Amino acid sequence: MIKESLILALLCSITLCAIEVELRSSYETVAKPQKVLRLLRSSSISDIKERNMLGQLLSDETSILADNNEENIWNDLNVTYTGNITIGTPPQRFEVLFRTGSGTFWVPSSRCEFSFTCLLHNKYKSKASKTYKPTQSQFIISYPHTMLSGNVSNDTVSIGGINASGVLFGEVTRFTGPSFLGAGYDGILGLGWPDEAAQGGPTIIQALFDQGKIKENSFSVYLTDNKNEKGGRLVLGGVNMAYASSNFSYFPIVEDNAWIIDLQDFKVGNVSFGVRAMTVLVETSFSSIAFQRRMTNKIWSALPNLTDCQNLTGFPTLSFIFGGIEFTLQPKDYIIFQQSDNQLQCRIAITNTNLSPEEDGIVVIGDTFLRAFYTHFDFTNKRIGFANANRIKHEEE
Repeated sequence: MIKESLILALLCSITLCAIEVELRSSYETVAKPQKVLRLLRSSSISDIKERNMLGQLLSDETSILADNNEENIWNDLNVTYTGNITIGTPPQRFEVLFRTGSGTFWVPSSRCEFSFTCLLHNKYKSKASKTYKPTQSQFIISYPHTMLSGNVSNDTVSIGGINASGVLFGEVTRFTGPSFLGAGYDGILGLGWPDEAAQGGPTIIQALFDQGKIKENSFSVYLTDNKNEKGGRLVLGGVNMAYASSNFSYFPIVEDNAWIIDLQDFKVGNVSFGVRAMTVLVETSFSSIAFQRRMTNKIWSALPNLTDCQNLTGFPTLSFIFGGIEFTLQPKDYIIFQQSDNQLQCRIAITNTNLSPEEDGIVVIGDTFLRAFYTHFDFTNKRIGFANANRIKHEEE
């Protein structure tokens, strides 16, 4: 497992970073995206309600073995990618942030102590669900600016049109602090390994596989630049090759129970940075690419100043080499564009992990990389696969 001190440093380059702390004192990362205050803007409440009315039809309790069960992914400004799930019978709908860096799954509870965070988000009502089962377990999640606590609950969870029964999740009864106040999602659905789950038990992917609802103990993530409901797909139980424009190349994970692989080299243009003993954490809830500060400074010094969002002349490619295979980002891939007050704004999605010098071997690649490469997370074979994303496919949808 990754050391606690390294975990905290990994994602502190984002606006909000966190460590989740179980009662049994184990640690895991939680990547907090930049503050997205959709819920506090005038149009945001109706926007959320509209999205909740869209999405896939609620599924019944029929056991389905499907080749490609998929969940739509909602893209919020290329910063967060979320999707809809339901919990309970009858189903209660929630919008969740998908996280591969953690197995933890939590949503707010209807028994939550009064706070504006609870007020602005959907809340799980255990008494309204016929399939709810209480447990004797509790959990605490500690953040630099917020602490969550509550009970571990057991209920049916539906995602991508299929149900898993007896899924454990955290039912948050207390938020102390502002970190999730303006979040444009209700909770977090961890897609990491079961050992990383604060609530314990199998994660949603493991539960679907164990109950025969998906054919493979794996999932894949296809992200796009398309805004709103066409932000991408979460494919349950394998891959959908319609989202790929090449074959997959696979690389073994090198940390127990974490989506981490070896990085062989990194290049800016044709210049190799000669990285040594570096590994990469693949994190769907992180919007950028993060290196240790010394590496980040070296990369920035090799890039021209970004003064005109309409002119990317002179910007080189960035290439990650895994197992001798090169995965290249074009400037339009690693420069994030956003419209604000009818003006085009842009930023280079390279930032710091804030690691100490002795712990500078971790790189975090997030959505900036994943938009270019359709990614397969394979629990059974303990590997990650990358394929070129089929950009024509999502532009036609």
